[in-house]
Amino acid sequence: MRQISEGKLIEGVLTELSLKTNDKETIRNIIIYAEQHTNGLSLEFHIPNQSIHLFGSEIVFDKVESKYESVRPKDLDRLKRKLELMDIGDTLEIVYVPGDSDKCTENYLRVCHQKPIMS
Repeated sequence: MRQISEGKLIEGVLTELSLKTNDKETIRNIIIYAEQHTNGLSLEFHIPNQSIHLFGSEIVFDKVESKYESVRPKDLDRLKRKLELMDIGDTLEIVYVPGDSDKCTENYLRVCHQKPIMS
């Protein structure tokens, strides 16, 4: 929490990352890229208005930036089979594991507001 309050980058180690999508084209592209880049791909997310619940308060940030140096789908063959069976409107969970690197970072940018959580 100290690093967050000081605006410092938080470094960590990735064990597993799950993402969900219902876009078949996105999944196809992930499969193609994973087949071409077996050492992994880098992912970066910029998520607005994220909150942390801590000690009975909600702290809301402008944005959280998450970066993963190298990830790859956990089981590419299984992902391919799931894509084949996917119907319109289905949501598919893609599980990633570290590729060449397990390093990840998060940066919590500017506190928008803090408020107590009502029970």
